[in-house]
Amino acid sequence: MARTKYFLKADLSEDIFPSMCWGGYALFLGYSIVLNPKLGVIISILPMLIWFIVSDKINILYLLLALMPFNQVPFLNENLLNIPGAKPFNLLSFVALLACFYHGGQLLYNSGTIKRKVMIFLAIYFAFYSLATFRSLNYHSLLYMLDSSYQSSIGRYLLSYYIVPSLYLVSFLYILNHVTTEKDIKKITTFLCAIAGMLSITIIFLSIYKGHTYMMGRHAQNELMQTNFGLHYNTLGVFYIILGPLLIIPVIDKYFWGILNWCLAGVAIIFLGSRTAMIVFLFGTISMLYFLGKKKELIVLLAILTLFSLYFLPGYLLRTLQIGFESGDVDDIFTGRIDSIWLPLLWEWVNNPKLLFLGKGKYSMMTSSVYLKGIVLQTRTAHNAYVGFFLDNGIILFSGLIFYIIKFLGFAWQNVKRINSHIAWAFLMSIICYLIAAITGRKIYPSEQNMLLLPIIALLINYLNLHKAFASKNVEIEKEAMRQ
Repeated sequence: MARTKYFLKADLSEDIFPSMCWGGYALFLGYSIVLNPKLGVIISILPMLIWFIVSDKINILYLLLALMPFNQVPFLNENLLNIPGAKPFNLLSFVALLACFYHGGQLLYNSGTIKRKVMIFLAIYFAFYSLATFRSLNYHSLLYMLDSSYQSSIGRYLLSYYIVPSLYLVSFLYILNHVTTEKDIKKITTFLCAIAGMLSITIIFLSIYKGHTYMMGRHAQNELMQTNFGLHYNTLGVFYIILGPLLIIPVIDKYFWGILNWCLAGVAIIFLGSRTAMIVFLFGTISMLYFLGKKKELIVLLAILTLFSLYFLPGYLLRTLQIGFESGDVDDIFTGRIDSIWLPLLWEWVNNPKLLFLGKGKYSMMTSSVYLKGIVLQTRTAHNAYVGFFLDNGIILFSGLIFYIIKFLGFAWQNVKRINSHIAWAFLMSIICYLIAAITGRKIYPSEQNMLLLPIIALLINYLNLHKAFASKNVEIEKEAMRQ
């Protein structure tokens, strides 16, 4: 009898303890929702999120990539518990960074010559980025006077304009360390295409639901995007510039969802009204079809685009695309960037040896005499990634950057041409498209504009490294066969 009571007591305690835990959690969750609804929602999904990450380490990368185009959405752009920098994307990036050190992650050492060279360049790149940022502290007070978003506190300034952009490198490091098989690379590529689909559906829905703003011009459309995405319409267009070549892979494989996804992306770009995005997106698509030998598909696409441009494009978009081409004025084609930004700034730097060779630091154009006198447009960037990098760092580092870009593209081109696969061409064309678009904007340093380019560069590096290993094995097998 005593034995029976013991077992009953043990069973009862085993049942009560979990119930008490769940009851306590539910009570805590209820209080959290009442006191802070956002905190309550986060706590409610936290157990599922932890399980999702622990079940497979690559899931954290999926979450990180999925949040990238949406990380500035007002709901996701608020600090949790009012802690500076404690935004969901930033916290997830820190977790992903820690993941680089477990399950075989090797952050400082990487097998393979390609990866070692990449890590060395990444360290140099980050050092230049850090140097330019810390040099800007010399005129931080002036930046704050010109634009209060630069923060009055140096600590908050560094948090917003140095630490947070640095977190965009985490996806690059994670992929370089953990996404090393062809199967995983293809999974990530498919997921990036799915992200483009989600972004397209959201943009199209907002543009139509909010009163057909796409018909009212780019100003109205930009206000809509800023309100709902927290990003300029040109920044959203950059995502399509980067992902455009990847969207062609399922189209070539004749998947219906791939064709639909590409069409949705085209409509979304038209709704955004970004001229650079439209032109470079089409350039990426046409180049992919050409390099892969899809001549019939290319002819059909060009015919459809011609008819669409003539009969279906809104009038204001046709006028936008034709800016400068009718008059033949190059400055008009670049919407005044040459005479109103680039030439005055370059002239000031060329006439000052210190600025010419060493630059001045990040956002240095805002401290120039031509900017302070109102001679150039009052923008925060030079609207040219190369000009901006030159102003910040001088001609010495600028020359080194251009040399490395050319060298990397030459190396990648030779290997991609040798491999000649859809996915390799897509990765390379994504990088080339971004570099072309950088002529009229974008950034060289890590930013929200190139956050999706960084993982694609890492995917290309791992893909080339993978096929180089296979090629080496095949050579060894052939040599062994010849010996026998």
